[in-house]
Amino acid sequence: TIDVLKRPPGVVVSERGLLVKNSTPVLYINNKRVYLSSEETLSLLGSMDAALIKSLDVITNPSSKYDADAGTVVNINTTRAVVVGYKGSVNGTYEQAVYAKQRIGTSHFYKNDWLNAYGSYSFSPRKEYKEDDNNTRFFLANEATTNGYRDSFFTRETKSNAHQGNAVLDITANENHSFGFSANVFISPNKSYQNKALSFNTNSQQQLDSTFTTASSSMRNTSNLAFNANHTWILNTAGAQLVTDANYVSYNADRYQDVATNYFSANGAPTRSNNFITVGSQESAIATGQIDLSIPAHSGALESGVKYSRVETNSDTDFLDTSGTETVIINSLSDIFEYKEHIFAAYIGYSKEWLKWSISLGLRGEQTGITGESKTQSGINTQDYFELFPKASLLYNANDDNSFGISYARAITRPKYESLNPFRYFINENNFTDGNPNLVPEIDSKYTVSYTYKNTWFLEAYYWHVKNPLEELRFQNNNTRALQSIDTNLIKEYQYSLDLVFANPVTSWWYLQVVTSGFFIENEFFALQSNQEVAVANTYGFYGQMYSGMVISEALGLSSDLTALYISNLIFGSYT
Repeated sequence: TIDVLKRPPGVVVSERGLLVKNSTPVLYINNKRVYLSSEETLSLLGSMDAALIKSLDVITNPSSKYDADAGTVVNINTTRAVVVGYKGSVNGTYEQAVYAKQRIGTSHFYKNDWLNAYGSYSFSPRKEYKEDDNNTRFFLANEATTNGYRDSFFTRETKSNAHQGNAVLDITANENHSFGFSANVFISPNKSYQNKALSFNTNSQQQLDSTFTTASSSMRNTSNLAFNANHTWILNTAGAQLVTDANYVSYNADRYQDVATNYFSANGAPTRSNNFITVGSQESAIATGQIDLSIPAHSGALESGVKYSRVETNSDTDFLDTSGTETVIINSLSDIFEYKEHIFAAYIGYSKEWLKWSISLGLRGEQTGITGESKTQSGINTQDYFELFPKASLLYNANDDNSFGISYARAITRPKYESLNPFRYFINENNFTDGNPNLVPEIDSKYTVSYTYKNTWFLEAYYWHVKNPLEELRFQNNNTRALQSIDTNLIKEYQYSLDLVFANPVTSWWYLQVVTSGFFIENEFFALQSNQEVAVANTYGFYGQMYSGMVISEALGLSSDLTALYISNLIFGSYT
């Protein structure tokens, strides 16, 4: 599925996860939201057989029916049995990179007059390798004179064995009532990380001062169990329907990390060592209930609905100093974090086509209440707010060859609970990542103008403004020489972009798609290590993507896919 997601225009698969037009989309499978982090989403999609995909929807302007934090949506629709009877398959893949990766799976379909059933299971043993070279320049207090340098060489080996299972039951009771039940299970036991780092400290003349080595091992167990039940009621022959939907997600993770750092003088003599262990766990439960009503009205469609969602997560971590003869718990680096979130939402939308025009209007309101309590570090952080999210689009079809459109959408991105968790993850004692329980949501506003020619050429210009963007910033402390990454809110970010897309069969056997995008991005943020000074980062950039699909031999079932991707400059928080 990861390979398939590299084909749609504007979709990028990177280390940061999925990106659509430089924003992180919300993932749905069969119109059901998936609650996973970016890393876990990539792992899930990497173990999902692409042969199960019936269609793939990339929605850059989703309707008010979707959650307000769904600024962009990727929805994967899996196949169902289309003929009466049973069909099954067994499949496997092998990938050779620095290390080998495999996946084996099986899928089963059954259909009769009233039941459509589907089940699948896959097992993905993987071993992955990461290499990172890092150069840091430290300054004196005047921020103009170099105080020294640090060169670090880092490697990581990751071993994982992911299990993924899916089951779907669609039951047709009669012509007016149908029921659906589904389960999605993702389990990744004993995922291990072996990190090694070698660092060199030099003075301002780049003469060696000291070195240190870090070896750390980490183990993580993750399980994500998602269950859904839904009922569809066809209200009349005109197509009005009422859909009731309930979801429950149980997410659990525990982790263990053992870090050992040894320091040496310039001549190689050992000077000191630092050893510690961190142990943590996280338990999360997500429950949602939703009712959606759609009614054909006045040659258009009217839809409305309500939704309630509740998230509860409990996390704890212990920091144990093992440098001495006895293990000592460090209370200042240990914590228990409890997080609760509830959202009440209601929406209404209307769409209509007439003559050469089509219009879509929507308004969604969400009342959000959040409580985050850090037992030993940060106290209680509460948020209670109501926001409206209007959406509107207008399309004019001048003739069969030319159409023009404008749209506006307002959306929200709430902090992920793993980002709100104040715990610290260490590469070594001088290089760590912190969560932030004081994060607030970001608010996005997007204005778009578009033109389409012969449904083959697509031109789109948009302006995108974000208030309080959620990002990870990286800072260095020139006194302690510590490197800190922290989840935080930027002050603002905005982007101008002009996109041109060509997508069309060139011949009966060759389909070609070319995407180009020129853009300008700028953000502002507080430089935490520089007395809260405002820093500005901006860049012009270019993005290009190409997909070519050729049928070599229809009789033999042979085809070729070729993808190419180019990105010049981008900005992520403090990174350019």
